Amino acid sequence: MKILVTGAAGFIGFHLIKALLEAPSLENEETIVGIDNINDYYDPNLKNSRLQILNEMSSIGNFRFIKLDLADQTLYQICLLKTILILSLILELKLGFVTL
Repeated sequence: MKILVTGAAGFIGFHLIKALLEAPSLENEETIVGIDNINDYYDPNLKNSRLQILNEMSSIGNFRFIKLDLADQTLYQICLLKTILILSLILELKLGFVTL
């Protein structure tokens, strides 16, 4: 089974993938594919550090990362091939000042 997680380098995506990799029920033939565009909305170094941690946790190679902007529909469609479960965790919070 292939599990596709968007927003893989973000806070929620990272922790979800980490939990999946640590799950005793994860079988050798299951692959987790993380997708993220590594934008600069917040520190890309933090995102890359998270991905490094996930790669190190994947002792049997069941995690793969693809740097991809979901606006590129052709590549996204390729990623969807043979995917059983899609977890979309993309969230950008934009805070501003509100005048009353």
